[in-house]
Amino acid sequence: MSRIMLQENNYVLPIGLLINSEDKVEIVIATLEISDQIQELVNHVQTGVTEKVNTGCFKASCMAYPDYENSAVVALLENAENYCATVIIPVVTEPQTKLVASDSEVLDGKCYIFPIKQDS
Repeated sequence: MSRIMLQENNYVLPIGLLINSEDKVEIVIATLEISDQIQELVNHVQTGVTEKVNTGCFKASCMAYPDYENSAVVALLENAENYCATVIIPVVTEPQTKLVASDSEVLDGKCYIFPIKQDS
């Protein structure tokens, strides 16, 4: 989805993707009608994704947002077992704007969406 936004608009809006127990994807997307500030849009998506997780049976989530300062898209990956990663995907703008997935960097992530599981 980020790739399509880049090809058509040269900007990326934050989005959230969820996989439910039936392996169907649900989407939460921010729009410029909400705000033109990235952090406010990310907060909106995070709230929407968290609300969906709290009311349904979901296995995993991804929140993706642009990091314009570093010419990248950041993807926060998380599952219901609290495995998480932060993926930094570089963006090049010449000769056309596109993601360079082969140069992605995978870092340790944090739990933002799913409740923290307690050891029993």
